[in-house]
Amino acid sequence: GGEGGAREAGRDRRRGRGVGAVGAGVVGGPMKVDVVGVGGRRPGRGETATGGTFAEGRGGKGANQAAAAARLGARTALAAAYIASGRASEAESVLRPALKRKGGRDQGAVQAAKLNSALLKAMSGNEAAALKALAALAASPGSKGLGDTFAIDRAILELRAGRPAKAAQEARALLVRHPDEPRLHFILGKAALARGDTQAARASFRSAVGAEPDFARARYELALLYIAAGEWQSAREALSRVTALDPEFADAHARLGVV
Repeated sequence: GGEGGAREAGRDRRRGRGVGAVGAGVVGGPMKVDVVGVGGRRPGRGETATGGTFAEGRGGKGANQAAAAARLGARTALAAAYIASGRASEAESVLRPALKRKGGRDQGAVQAAKLNSALLKAMSGNEAAALKALAALAASPGSKGLGDTFAIDRAILELRAGRPAKAAQEARALLVRHPDEPRLHFILGKAALARGDTQAARASFRSAVGAEPDFARARYELALLYIAAGEWQSAREALSRVTALDPEFADAHARLGVV
């Protein structure tokens, strides 16, 4: 955990090696809000005990480890996942200080923070603000070499903003350079559905699954197409795979109960 990593780094510093000997690193893990309830006593077996105090705090093992390493002097980047909910703004508020840093060795962290900020806006349903933030980021000097990464994110945001034709146009251009990128095939599948072309949609979703067999959302879209066509066995197989890949996919469970 984060505390263990901090203790190890602290021992290294006391021994004279210092965190600088470690250099830099990337921590992959969640960033979230921890919910803590404190009771006056330990409940007995089967007993429900009320809590005395309640508190919330920013946490997540990934964020804790990255923060501990950075405070001890290491150059640290955090690759984190966010839950798309109303609490996403709290994660964005943590990233905001990094946006104020300028140049030098912090530039990579600044770029990552800006990208996370743009995506958090999208999670909150503000695709217009997210597209604007993403465009500004793509045009910045520190984003050299990341053009296609931002372009894929922009195509996804265009789709979420209700502009499937625009999203499909960008996805087709990107597929020339990234023919095995599953998200681009998924975008084309959704765009085909928007214009009523179910055959093209099938082909695109199958390409997405071919490129990424664990792409649960693409398999779910295929299942919906099978249901619409009365292909019940194919629908059951697709939905069973979706629920195995993502046990919390509620819509897939509901559809599987029907077919």
